[in-house]
Amino acid sequence: AARDIEKDKGRSAGLDSAPTCDVGLEIPQVYRHVTQALLGLQFLHDELQWVHGSVKLSNMILKPSPGGSTLLKLAHIHTGDVFPPTCKGATRYRSPECLESGKISREDDMFAIGCCIAAMVTGVVDREKGIKGHFGNNPALIQAATRDVARMGDETLGSLVRILLAGKTQRMTARTALSVMERAAA
Repeated sequence: AARDIEKDKGRSAGLDSAPTCDVGLEIPQVYRHVTQALLGLQFLHDELQWVHGSVKLSNMILKPSPGGSTLLKLAHIHTGDVFPPTCKGATRYRSPECLESGKISREDDMFAIGCCIAAMVTGVVDREKGIKGHFGNNPALIQAATRDVARMGDETLGSLVRILLAGKTQRMTARTALSVMERAAA
C-alpha cells in the first residue's frame, strides 16, 4: 500500500483509487468533499442543464490548492441522456429508476451522491468487498449504507443519505442538498 501511495504522489487521484479501510474519512472532510461535489452538480444541473451521468468516487478528482487545502472536482461528465448497457462499472451507483429505464437524470446524479457519502463516511467501497449487484437494484445495500452512516453519529449526513437513496420523488436537488450541508456546517 505504501508503494502505491508513493507512486501516486503528485498526481490527481479519484477518491476510490487510494487504499481504503472500514474507517472512512473524518466528518469535516466528508462535508468539504460533498459540498464541493454538490457545487459542481448544482452548476451542471442549474446553469448548464446537464446531467453528470457518472457520479462515483473515482470521478471525484482531488487537487491540492493554495494554502494546503484540497479541491474536489467532478470529472468524466456524460452529456447524453442514455447510458450504454454494457458500461457495468458506471452502473454501480445508478438509481433504481435509471437501471429500469436506461435513462440518466438529475435524480440519478443525486442518488449517486448518497452512495458516495455512504462510502466516504464508512470507508467501505462496495466493489472491494465483493458485493454483487448495484445499490439501485439491491435494497439491502441501501439499507446497510443508511444504517452504517447513521451509526457514525452525524445526523445531517444520515438524513442526507436516507433522502438521497429514497424514491425518485423524495430525492432532493443539488441546490437543496447544498443548503442542508451549509446549514449543518455553520
